[in-house]
Amino acid sequence: MKKVKKVLMWFALAVVLLLFIIIKMNPVTIESANKSIDTNSTEYKEQYAIAIAKMNRESKEEQKNTNNNKAKKVSAAKLSKALVSLDFKLNIKKYSVVLADFTIRNESAGELTDIEIRCSHFSSTSRRLAKKVKVLYVAVPKNSVKKVKGFSMGVTHPQAVKSSCEILSYAFEGLRVWY
Repeated sequence: MKKVKKVLMWFALAVVLLLFIIIKMNPVTIESANKSIDTNSTEYKEQYAIAIAKMNRESKEEQKNTNNNKAKKVSAAKLSKALVSLDFKLNIKKYSVVLADFTIRNESAGELTDIEIRCSHFSSTSRRLAKKVKVLYVAVPKNSVKKVKGFSMGVTHPQAVKSSCEILSYAFEGLRVWY
């Protein structure tokens, strides 16, 4: 019972302290509490119209800046597609496990991340037997080459004799670029 009283006493003290802080931060006088705003006055209407016009102008400027930045990013992403290439070497190990060595060349002006790669495996008659899509969670800095060795692409069909790999997409400066 004593513990409950102590807890209640501390709780009451905390509430009183909190109220004291709130009152100190937001002093309310009797005059300001009784003061009402006349929404029909011309001064109020003018200030309201000015505030609305300012908000609309700021909103339009912000939207214009956002659209310009987005257009710049999209055009940079389109340019980057021509400047990104993939070289690969696949090693098919025991039980048809495919290990890939990738070389990603980035000659664009931005960093590439989260590169999605698809490898397709074909029979001797050029029929696609399997395809695997994996994401390389690596960053390739601008104007550089990144080598990834021994990346597991999963299991392939045992009769696969040819393979090809290609980039499906990647992230370029916050945008997803589809190849």
